[in-house]
Amino acid sequence: MVAIDIETDDDDVESIAVFEGRIPSRWERSVIRRRKYMLNLINVPDRYADLEFLGEYASFLTRLAVSSPNVVDGHPILQLNALEELALQLSANASLDLSSMPNLMDFGGELQGFESVLSAPKLKTARFQNAGQGILPVIASPLESLELVDMKSTPLKPRFSEPAKLRSLAVTAAKRIDVAEFEELSGLEVLELADCTEIVGLSALASLGRLRVLVLENCRLLDEPDILLSLEVERIAIVDKNPFDLAFRERAAKASAKWVYLGTARRVPRATRSS
Repeated sequence: MVAIDIETDDDDVESIAVFEGRIPSRWERSVIRRRKYMLNLINVPDRYADLEFLGEYASFLTRLAVSSPNVVDGHPILQLNALEELALQLSANASLDLSSMPNLMDFGGELQGFESVLSAPKLKTARFQNAGQGILPVIASPLESLELVDMKSTPLKPRFSEPAKLRSLAVTAAKRIDVAEFEELSGLEVLELADCTEIVGLSALASLGRLRVLVLENCRLLDEPDILLSLEVERIAIVDKNPFDLAFRERAAKASAKWVYLGTARRVPRATRSS
């Protein structure tokens, strides 16, 4: 077992027990329970790929990550009623109905095959990889943070049962973003758009009365960039090696929002390794 302490963005420390190519022994399972480790399984051996052994964790495991392309059926995960955080990278054919997970608050994984998690009753945070390969359903969960990675040409029209609860939205690698589709997100505070080919409808940003932070990363084609100068937000961050021209930046310096220009990507949480 390798124990890793990861410093989060909130300066907390998360302890993770990592197992690559094997599963925990009985003693290691007791350590995970006692120390409240997150269980991280990488490349689960084929004879355990049915994940049936997870039934032994049903009463206490709150955080689980599984990265193993040989896992097709993850149904034993549904036994983990205490689970609050789940990250999955399974077979391309895997699917799982996570809508009834009673305590799940944080999910990361593919959108296709796992869309049901957006109906989990306590889900607050969702991060989807390869989001362009799935279909975004009506979001019934009380979601506060949503990240959609690699949207490609899939139209982004999020539909929420409780749209006002969403606080943070991040979209990566979309061919076209129409900001007007976000107008009902009245509680949105942070909007991050990265590697998006075209962004239109920027005037709709003015209707997001609680928006505090706007991040644009490598988004070159903006239909009305001057609208950004009048936004009443706290901060606008531009992550790009070649941002707006000097004349535009001089005007931005006089705007009410604080403009920040970065030439590299966002900060990555640091990790320390211990035995």
